[in-house]
Amino acid sequence: MAQDGISCAENGLANLPDEAAYPDEALDLSEKAAAMRVCLESLPKKHRDVIFLRFYVNESLDGIATALNCSVGTVKSRLFHGLEKLRKMKGLTANFREHKNLL
Repeated sequence: MAQDGISCAENGLANLPDEAAYPDEALDLSEKAAAMRVCLESLPKKHRDVIFLRFYVNESLDGIATALNCSVGTVKSRLFHGLEKLRKMKGLTANFREHKNLL
C-alpha cells in the first residue's frame, strides 16, 4: 500500500496542472516544484516516504503507520525530522524565501 501511494504521489507531482494566470508565474511555480522534488529525493527514504504519504497522498498518521508497519510515534518522529531536514536545505529555502510560512 505504501509503495502504491508513493508512486501515485510521485506521478501526481510530475503532472500537476499549472494554475498560474501568467507565464512568469507558471515558470516560478515550475522552478519551485522542481526544487522541492530535488530536495525531497535527497531525503532518506524513511523520511521521504512519510512526507509523501502525509502531504501528497493526504494519509492520516494512523494510516501511514499501518502502511509502513511502524508506530504512530515513529511516523511523527520521521515527519518531524524530515521536515527539519527540508527546512535546512539551501536549494529549497532559496526558492521559498518569500513564503516563509511554507516550511
